[in-house]
Amino acid sequence: MSGIQKQLVRPKAAGVSFSPNADVGAASNTQEAIARLASSVGVLESAEFLVAVSSAGLGAERVATNSTSITWDAGTAGQISAKRAALTGDVSASADSNTLTLATVNASPGSFGSASQTLTATVNGKGLVTAMAHTAIAILASQVTDLTEAVQDVIGALFVDSAEIDWSYDDNLNTFTQALITNSVALTKLAQQAALTVLANATNGTANVTALAASSNDTLLRRTSDTLNFGQLTVGMFPANVVTLAKIAQGTALSVLGIAGNAGADYADIAAGTDNHVLRRSGTSVGFGQVNLASTNAVTGQLVAGSMPALTGAVVSAGGALATTATCALAIEINGGGSTITTGVKHYTRFNFAATLTGWTLIGDQSGAIVIDVWKDVFANGLPDNSNSITNGSEPEIAASGTTAEDTNLGDWTTVAVSAGDVLGFNVDSVSSFTFVTLLLHFTKTS
Repeated sequence: MSGIQKQLVRPKAAGVSFSPNADVGAASNTQEAIARLASSVGVLESAEFLVAVSSAGLGAERVATNSTSITWDAGTAGQISAKRAALTGDVSASADSNTLTLATVNASPGSFGSASQTLTATVNGKGLVTAMAHTAIAILASQVTDLTEAVQDVIGALFVDSAEIDWSYDDNLNTFTQALITNSVALTKLAQQAALTVLANATNGTANVTALAASSNDTLLRRTSDTLNFGQLTVGMFPANVVTLAKIAQGTALSVLGIAGNAGADYADIAAGTDNHVLRRSGTSVGFGQVNLASTNAVTGQLVAGSMPALTGAVVSAGGALATTATCALAIEINGGGSTITTGVKHYTRFNFAATLTGWTLIGDQSGAIVIDVWKDVFANGLPDNSNSITNGSEPEIAASGTTAEDTNLGDWTTVAVSAGDVLGFNVDSVSSFTFVTLLLHFTKTS
């Protein structure tokens, strides 16, 4: 046997020994040597030791020793096998079997746990559950962190705002409140009521609204005797001056509203059928007609100035005023006695009233030219002279070869005001051809 120096098997039984035969040395390998050895000594039973020799040379002894869990079996030719002993205890198995069986440690197997129950388990030192039982779930709020807040959040999520109701949660007071949203409740949400009714609190105190019936036609909802009810209007429901003229029924054309007779009656139209008639009482009736001036009751006192109309024409006045203004003209004739008029003072006159000069007109008897100056001074100073001229260089004048001339705006004169008593003088400054000229000095009499 190449590389095998020796191999020793010591029998288990005491006093029994054997020597390898010559065939062992001729074995080609260890297995063959063992087989040869076995054939020479018979079946190797209950071997306590087996010494194997390395094929590379003799090494240290290797001892295969039976134990409580493993025994060595060389009963099969050409091999040595290890056999496991049977297992007992929490895990059991037959000898040399790979099938394991767990020991029963819980006498009440089954399904455990539910939505309202948890499990109570008994575990031994080996980690095996030896007992199992149900226990009702009972968790104190104090044992759960922020349980109150969590529950509130869950409950709060169940309260969802709608188009009509607004939910509010107070985290400090832990309260829910609800409120109807303004203008959110549609009329269709209200309970139906009897026909011809309104919802109202008819009493004079706080109370629930009820259906208030309009049981008669031509009635209004009103407050009488501190209650709401349907009925007709009363006089006290109309404050003074509340009904405007636009609310009164339209009348006939050219009429007034009144009672024409001498007794109480409904108001009616009183027509003005004829122009220039006035509304007056005649006898026991009121109507439009003429005023009977023969009656002492027709006119009394004097017609006040405020009733005077405006005057027009030569004498004018403003409406409602007694003061008048007369439009007049002072005519000054200058006559040359058939010859050409000479220069110099031709006329003096005195005004007995106040006036305002408004213009002048000159008319000659033929084509010619003339300039006439106008002087004015108070009566106490005597006759005016050239130093008292009021024309300011804009004297009444007919230019050369003219026959007439006029000026209606004396704004360029020194003054146009004439006081009562003033004396006016008229002086011909220059003249040619004229033998007769008329000067009209226009003014308004203001008093």
